[in-house]
Amino acid sequence: MDVNMQEYFKNFYLFLKEKEFCDVNLVTDEGLQIAAHKIILASASCVFYTMFNGQFRERNKNKILIKGMDFETLESIVNFAYTFKLDVKQNNFEKLLMAAEMYDISGIRELCFKYIKENINPTNCVSIMKITELIQLNKEINSFCWAYFLNNFTMIVNSALEAELYGFPIEDVLKMIKHDDLVIDSEEKVFDFIIGWISYNTNERKHMFLDLMKCIRLPLISIKGLKRICNEPLLSNNKDFMMDMLKEMNNTKPLNTQRRIPASNIIVAINGPIPGEDSCVKYMDIKNCDDLKWKSSDQLFFIPLRFLTTMVLSENGIILAVGGLDESGNHVNLVEELDLKSKSKQWISTRPLIQPRKDFSVCTHKQYVYVVGGTDFSSVNLSSSVEYYDINSKVWTEIIEPMPTARAYSGSTIFHNKLYVFGGYYGDFLATVEYYDFEKKHWKQLDPMPICNYNICISRIENVIYLVGGRRAPKRVFKFDLQHYKWFEMPNMNMDTFGDCSSVVIMKNDLFVFVNDGGTVHCERYDKEERQWKSVDSAGKQTYKFCNMITFNDIALKSYGIYL
Repeated sequence: MDVNMQEYFKNFYLFLKEKEFCDVNLVTDEGLQIAAHKIILASASCVFYTMFNGQFRERNKNKILIKGMDFETLESIVNFAYTFKLDVKQNNFEKLLMAAEMYDISGIRELCFKYIKENINPTNCVSIMKITELIQLNKEINSFCWAYFLNNFTMIVNSALEAELYGFPIEDVLKMIKHDDLVIDSEEKVFDFIIGWISYNTNERKHMFLDLMKCIRLPLISIKGLKRICNEPLLSNNKDFMMDMLKEMNNTKPLNTQRRIPASNIIVAINGPIPGEDSCVKYMDIKNCDDLKWKSSDQLFFIPLRFLTTMVLSENGIILAVGGLDESGNHVNLVEELDLKSKSKQWISTRPLIQPRKDFSVCTHKQYVYVVGGTDFSSVNLSSSVEYYDINSKVWTEIIEPMPTARAYSGSTIFHNKLYVFGGYYGDFLATVEYYDFEKKHWKQLDPMPICNYNICISRIENVIYLVGGRRAPKRVFKFDLQHYKWFEMPNMNMDTFGDCSSVVIMKNDLFVFVNDGGTVHCERYDKEERQWKSVDSAGKQTYKFCNMITFNDIALKSYGIYL
């Protein structure tokens, strides 16, 4: 708005305050009045415009009853029409939203939406969802709330009030638990939610139990989990359904069962920062099989502050950038956070590593980020220590018992309360596999990998770990079954694959591997029928010495307000 227009609107607002030239009085149900100008109200709301300009009786009236709106809300709306300013708060956003819908005031609707995006959390998510659905707001706000709910389902179940959480009608419950985008670490979470929803009103809901159970992807549940489910009285008392369920599971293999998409469908390749080079961000969305292409993104806030830093995404939407080189080219043990839920989307310094190290591996579990092994900055002394960072408390803690084998360039992941470490380098290349049991607080060694290798790309998808490439075998791919501790080798890939710049994703039971090779990004997909890897797309040029690769679910990104 230019200066002259600002002056005009300042004058209009003064006229409002001084009640000069007012030609209409808005009256609340309580009889309180606000004097205003029809032309200003009509410019802010098409409803007021129609009211004053159409064939309605209000056209010739100077007093108009505004039903169902209290004085404070009406005053806020009138002030907004003159100033474009609005103080949206927890105790008024619902009333403002209703008023914005009733009088079709897009500016107020947008400010309320902005408030929701900045203030939604696991505790208030359900109540906000119900407000937006009740008011029947536009699709953008509804889809945002649903995206947040699906992406934060586990935290919401643990945080929301029972009356709100289990007050959903059956139609909404079915929509939730059938959704491919529901972010859960186990199908058992769906079962627990069903039991909670039924138990909240057992007499009226127990007849819906079997229909809800059909939405659980049972072949993806562990044997231990299935035993727990079968012991549920609502199920164990229905022998016919249990037999049908077991038959279906017996005829359906886990690999043929549709997984929920949040295993990640957006792959982001982050190139930079490199002194003297342009940084860039590229991404691919594998949900759309007809458009498997690398694309450029202008979301450059992903780029970390330092060269050679290692980036890792925690489960609560915070990226950690660990270590790397400072401006003088020296290794540092500094750490920064990028909270994707924040408004600023800026890297913020947090506590440094306990032990200065490089060439380590990283993995995450819940709110913890684990840094495993590595070497000191001189590259002489290899580390056997593991330390972990609590995203909530911002504190690093070292696991008391060191790894049996000191190593750098290892691969690591966590499954069922165990930290698994594969391969690496210790004066020679290693095939060693060890795990740390968090309950017993003890390390145990497993049978070695089929080959010695280091700097391997490691990705876990449920109970299978994929070990792809590595410096000693850049095209070889192995699978490790975590339930039976058995190794299987897959056909060789076409491209070379190394460490942290690679990622493995399953989408609709297709296996994808992504590689960020110094700025050139590649993707291959495994054809199960032909038992071979096929190139999907590559882009960029190799100008960088070190890059990062992070995978997201598009629902999660939308819940953070990020649109690539």
